[in-house]
Amino acid sequence: MKSIFFSLVPVLFTVLTPLLRAEVNGPDFIPPFEVKEAVRQNPKLEVKSFIDSKTKRSIVSPSLQVGNKSLTVREFDSNRMTGDRDYAISLFLNKRYAFSFLFAGSYRNSDGKWVNFTQNYQLDKVKLVYDKSSGTIQWNNPYPLPDGRIAEFSYRLKSLGNSRIELSWDIGCSEKESADFKAKGALIQGCILYFDIPDYRRQTLQINGSPLSYTAESVLKSKDGNRIRIWNGILKRLEFNPASRENGFSITSDSNLRGSATETYAWKRTSLSFMLNNGAPRGSLVIDFGAAAVSKSGLPPPVEGNDLWAQDALHLPLSPTRNLFPNPSFEQGFRYWRWQEGGAQYSRSPVKRYAIDSVVAKFGKNSFVFNPAQYGVSAPMSFSLPGRKGQVYTISFYAKGEKNGASIRFALSSRKQGGQFPRSYTERCKPYPLTTEWKRFSTTFTSDGSPVAVVIGANGLGGKVWLDGIQYERGNKASEFVSSPENLSSG
Repeated sequence: MKSIFFSLVPVLFTVLTPLLRAEVNGPDFIPPFEVKEAVRQNPKLEVKSFIDSKTKRSIVSPSLQVGNKSLTVREFDSNRMTGDRDYAISLFLNKRYAFSFLFAGSYRNSDGKWVNFTQNYQLDKVKLVYDKSSGTIQWNNPYPLPDGRIAEFSYRLKSLGNSRIELSWDIGCSEKESADFKAKGALIQGCILYFDIPDYRRQTLQINGSPLSYTAESVLKSKDGNRIRIWNGILKRLEFNPASRENGFSITSDSNLRGSATETYAWKRTSLSFMLNNGAPRGSLVIDFGAAAVSKSGLPPPVEGNDLWAQDALHLPLSPTRNLFPNPSFEQGFRYWRWQEGGAQYSRSPVKRYAIDSVVAKFGKNSFVFNPAQYGVSAPMSFSLPGRKGQVYTISFYAKGEKNGASIRFALSSRKQGGQFPRSYTERCKPYPLTTEWKRFSTTFTSDGSPVAVVIGANGLGGKVWLDGIQYERGNKASEFVSSPENLSSG
């Protein structure tokens, strides 16, 4: 029997091997943002806009794009923007924050007071101008000189073509004026330029042609919070990932940038920072992005002015009707819905708080029903709805309650930091009162360009609440409900 078993093993292996291979052999997965072709190309100036969370004003975030690489003002992380960090310029590789240039400059006046000309600025006084034809972005901040005159600190990004961008700066005070002020007790010579590299240990850096050696992580941790210097001198050339054309770049300067590089372990993270100063009122450097990804052809088109594929490899088909809300009458169940972020409390129940009702419906065969159970669960939230800046939109829905006096909350929520509908707005929205008959409700708003989602909740007074027929459309009033054919077929 033993000999029969072992004689069958080769036969079984021969038979099963093709089957096993058939299961694992499939088309190769190609990441949507993988760089397949990279060449040198001219930088392109792009502009985003957002609502500043502090001032509630609409401000812009310009950038110079070179394929999968970019330099951006006011965007400190992917799609996270602020007007509080104008002194910093972020560098992105494959839409990930990889490097930043930060300006710090001040002087002590003859009376001993410090005057800052890069940070602690007033947003309504600075000027951020850009010109697509020349490929330039310039930031100016006014400040008082020791003699009372108003000067302007400025930095400028300028396309040099062929994947190269110049970064220059000027404190708005000549060398002669600096010498005169120094003689009178006010030292104003230049500004400090910092390089901040967050994820540097996964990268290779070379300075002036020599590899930069990092401190052992165990040593860094033992010096928790204390800086360890790993380089000092004059920076003429810095190379970031020199062996990777698609994920690297270089920085060169003839401005006698002298300084040091230090590593720090703090808050359970390691960081690398360069501190440089040329001791002069002006300076410049050149960022050479080298070969960068070539834009692919045949990609999904933007939706309401938002390139969802470029942002998140999301293909949202264009709606064939004026209703831009996907699955608006829940014929495809909970498709295009998720949970709102935040805490929740689970309680066992034979009845689910949220369900699809295939008996009661205003349109099609299904509706969304809130059951009187599991009140502590998270609120449902729709997928993001893109909006074109300045366009007026109306979103409407039908709802009813099992009991008169029930209510439903149907609130907008901005899905980008600084949007016009923050969580505080969403939570303050008043609920709509319901009756036992279907009734339509609507709200109209002007898009700030940020995507929005719908957050829903209900108080059924111990009974059920139904929702159906959601419509998101351009214009200042709700039109007759429509839905595309695929949204009217369940299954």
